[in-house]
Formats: sequence, structure tokens, C-alpha cells
Amino acid sequence: MDPSQKKYILANLKTKTPAQLASELGIKERKIRKMLEREGAPKAGVARPGAGSVPVRMGAHVLPLVLIALAGLLVYANSLPNPFIWDDSYLVVDNSYIKDPADFAKLFAGDIASGADEHYSFYRPLQMVSYMLDYLVWKLKPFGFHLTNILLHVLAAISVYAFSIVLFGRRLAALLAALFFVVHPAHTEAITYISGRSDPMALLFLLATVVFYLAFLRSGRARLIIFAIIFYAAALLSREGSIFLPLLILTYHFTFREKIRAVAFAPLTAMSLAYILLRVTLLKGLLAGITTHTTVFQRLPGAFAALATYLRLLFMPLGLHMEYGQRLFSWADPPVLAGLFCFSGLVAAVWVFRKRLPVVTFAVSWLLVGLLPVSNLWRLNAYMAEHWLYLPSVGVFLTGGFLAAPFFEKEKTRSAAISVAAGLFLVFSALTVRQNSLWRDPIAFYTRTLAYAPDSTKVANNLANAYQETGEYRRALPRYEGLINAQPPFKKLYYNLGTVYKKLGERQKAKQMYEKSIETNPGFKEAYYNLANIHKEDGALDKALPLYEKAVALNPRFYDAWVNMGVTYSLMGQNQKALEAFQRVIDADPGNGLAYANAAVDYYQLKRYDEAIRFADQAVACGVQPNPSFLKMLEQYRK
Repeated sequence: MDPSQKKYILANLKTKTPAQLASELGIKERKIRKMLEREGAPKAGVARPGAGSVPVRMGAHVLPLVLIALAGLLVYANSLPNPFIWDDSYLVVDNSYIKDPADFAKLFAGDIASGADEHYSFYRPLQMVSYMLDYLVWKLKPFGFHLTNILLHVLAAISVYAFSIVLFGRRLAALLAALFFVVHPAHTEAITYISGRSDPMALLFLLATVVFYLAFLRSGRARLIIFAIIFYAAALLSREGSIFLPLLILTYHFTFREKIRAVAFAPLTAMSLAYILLRVTLLKGLLAGITTHTTVFQRLPGAFAALATYLRLLFMPLGLHMEYGQRLFSWADPPVLAGLFCFSGLVAAVWVFRKRLPVVTFAVSWLLVGLLPVSNLWRLNAYMAEHWLYLPSVGVFLTGGFLAAPFFEKEKTRSAAISVAAGLFLVFSALTVRQNSLWRDPIAFYTRTLAYAPDSTKVANNLANAYQETGEYRRALPRYEGLINAQPPFKKLYYNLGTVYKKLGERQKAKQMYEKSIETNPGFKEAYYNLANIHKEDGALDKALPLYEKAVALNPRFYDAWVNMGVTYSLMGQNQKALEAFQRVIDADPGNGLAYANAAVDYYQLKRYDEAIRFADQAVACGVQPNPSFLKMLEQYRK
């Protein structure tokens, strides 16, 4: 061992383990330990994460942050033209709560789809607040919602970089971890899918919590704990699985043998317990589960099958798709056996490297603990989902960055390391760009997904919906009819059948389907509304009127129903009641041109010509052109 190597070892002993130093210098670890004994140096143990080698100048981090941001923006740029898809209709398109700032409090009072008259067991109010902000800027232009997802992903990747800096104290290891995280194709489901937004939001807030928590441990400044508490509250309100953060923090203390400080750990634990109490009492449920008749012992093999698939997707991200379903496995199934093998290897790595490479132990533990909220220990809507890998995967990228960095630092291996890393980076980036494009066409997307999950009634229903939305009613009809006996039944199935039958001119069948929809789902306002429209068109005004009244009773802001109810009153000769209905809409929605146009007709029939002219002009100002013959009649009263 030459003098320069000894000098390097002594200079870096506080921040690196003997194993790390041996790898960097290309010598055996036992030689380093013997040298330390001869020199009388302090006994090497667990390297203190981030100590001593974190660059203190913010300028040192500018280039890495720019590279991370550019990589994320470039690989996801082709997702910007993508449409709303899958659950985006419930969370965004049909969600009335995000469209009116007056409903801000309602976002915190119910689940994520309550504004669309749907019921999910997800309580994520901050996700819905973000949609409200998007809607205020972009209305219903998907471009803006996709842009927010991409920016959140970039911020989450930057938080991975900051977290890595805290653990490693080495910019190169942190940069590698964050760069591969931001371009990895396994994350497309969390980013390209607008409804997947809770994943980057929760990770961003969780990592910020941990960074401030660790900063407090090292500095003792109380205000850092306040920041940690604020960010943890944001994480809990973004995604349910955030309740497991205290377990991740305990993993850190166990791995690095750092004493727990109650003043920092207790508030975070108390917040998790309070959140659990809130969910199981007021919000009637904890994690996002569904009602099934399976037991934990029946579902447990699926947890190991999922683990094997998750690891395969991280290292070979091919065959990515949306739907995995609630498949049950036996212990003899090959994916389960592979998962058991992987799990045993990961647990062994946690134990073997706890002293020599504690950062690896912590990163692997992060992966395992991160998968716990989405494991099959409790009932979920699938045995696995690709976006559930978003948070746990950080452990794999931390490990990869930590182990790869020394190869870039040594001159002998630098060229090979750069070549391999660049190749992988380009491959992962290309796969992400390709995967984004698969979300562009809903019909192609659902057809492809159905090939992976042919028994999925949800995908079949979504494909039928896509056919209906593009006017391909003949192709939608057999898809819907094939779902009549599906279990659990689809809330909108009969309603969708009614709509398709109406478009195909089969009005009697359409009526029957809407009536069936009302029978099976009495709270579904659209079924009342569409059935009322058919009766109105058929001249059965006495049947249409109570259906409109029921629709607006279910949702007083159902303005289309109010307008059509007003038209029905007009046709029945009840002009004053019609005007009351139109005025109700105008007061609540001053830009509703249809209400002004129809009210103008009623004022004319009541011979209140000044009001008729004023309301007709207002309709035109709102972009609605009244009937030309009606406007011609009004001209004789204009003076």
C-alpha cells in the first residue's frame, strides 16, 4: 500500500466504510483494516451518511439539477398531447368539485371521486386540490394536467437526488440514482396517467420529510422538525400509504445505529396514528381496498409473485401494461417461487451488508417497506400495479447509484462505466417515450391492455366506453351487452346501453335501459335526465317533468337538467315556471347562453318584449345564437 493510498483512506475514513475504500482503490479490505490498526486510527464501523463530503455550495448542485430536469422533461414531452383516459373521467372530466373554488372544502370532506357521484376508497384531497388549480388555468385541456404531472415527477426526482446526497454525501452517486429514476419506463403509469398523480406528490413530500428529519438529527435546529411535520401532513393527504413513513425512519435508525430522538420521531408517529384513527372512524376505511371474500393466506402468494415481477420490470422493463387484476396464485406457481427466492435474497442482503455496506441495507429495506402498503396482506383492487413501484423503486436506484459511482471515479473503469450507463440511460429513455405513445389512443390502449388481461371486465367496459365516445356505437354495443352479468356490476352499464340504443335509433330499448339504470342505481342523475329527454322528444311532457325534477334534486347544479326542465314548462304553457328555472341557471352560471336564449322566448310569449330583447342579446354575447326566425320577430320591437 503506497503513501497516497494511506492518505486517501485516512482522509475519507469518516464518510466511507473499509469495503467502499477497498473497492475504490482496488485493494483488499483486510489490508485497509490492518493498516488502520497499525496507524492507531479509530475503529471503522458504520459510515455516517452524508457526513463531511456534502458540497456546501449550492452552485455545485446546479448542473446535476438541470440534467435531472431536462431528462424528465424530454422523455415525457410526448405525453403532453395525450387525452384523458381511464379514471380521469371521474377524477377530472366529470368531477364538479374541482371546477368551482366554492367547493374547495368538499375536496377534504369526501373521497377523490365524490364530485363525480362515484365512490372510491381513496382519500387524497391534495391530489384533488392540484386538479382544481389545473382546471382554473387550463379548464379541461389535458395538456395542462399532463404538464403538471411531468413537473411533479421532475420535482420528485430532484427530491431523490437530495435524499441521495444526505445518505451518500456524493453528487455522482446521487445524480446516477436520480437520472435513472426520472427516465425509467416503469414509472410511466404514475406520470403519463393523469390520475396517477398521487404517486409523485406523495414521494416528493415523503422524501422532503425525511431530508428535514435527518437534517434535524445532525443540527438540532427545531424549525427543521416543523418543516418535516408540514411535509408529512402533505404526504398523508396525497396518498394513504404514507402512514408507513415511521417504519422507514426506524429502518434508517436500525441500519446506521443512530439514536432515535423522541422530539423528532414522536410527532411523525402521532400523525400516522391520528390519520389511521381518522380513516377508520370518519372516513370508514384505511387503505384503498375493496370488498372480496379472499383471506390473507389466499392472497399472500400473490405478494411474492408481485415482488418477482416488480424486480423484473426494474431491470427489464418490457411488457408494461395497466391491468393485473385480483389474480390468486398457489405456492407452486413459478412467479411465486421466483418471488420467494428474490425475497430471501433481499432479506439476506439486508443482514449481510448491515455492517459493511449499510447504505445498501437501508436501500433494500426501503424497497421492502415501500411495498408493504400495496402488498396482499390486505384487500386491494389488484395483486400488483406498476405505479405502486414508484416509491419503493427509490431503494433500487439508491443502491445502483451507490454501487456504480466508484466505477466512474476510478480511471481504469471510467470509460466502461460511462458506456454502460449511457447505453442503459438511452434504452430506458426510449422505452419511456414509446410507452407514453401507447396512452395516446384510448381504443388502441384498451385493446392492448385487454390482450394482457382478457378476463378484465373493467378494461372491456373502458373499451366499450371508448367506442361510444368516438361514435362507434355498433362496436360498443356487443361489449356492453357482454358485461350484463359481470360481478360486481358496473354502475353505468345500463345507462351506457341506453345511450348506445338511443344513438342507434332504438328508442324503446333506450328507455328500458335508462329505467333499468334508475332501478339499479337510484342516485344516478344522468339516467333520469336522459330518460326525461326521450320522453320530452316524444311529447310525453308529463313523464319528462318529474324526471328532470329528480335529476336537479340529486344535483342542484345540474344546469342542463334545469334548462331542459324550463323548456318542458314552456312547452306545457307554464312560462313563468320556465323563467324561474332559467333564472336559477343564470344566477348560478352567468355564462350559460342556452338559459338566456330560452328565457328570451318565454319573455316574448309573455309579451315582455324589452326583456326578450335583452336576454336574446345576452345569449349572443355568451356565444349562443337564438333561432333566426325568432330574432326576426324581435326586430320589430327594437327601437
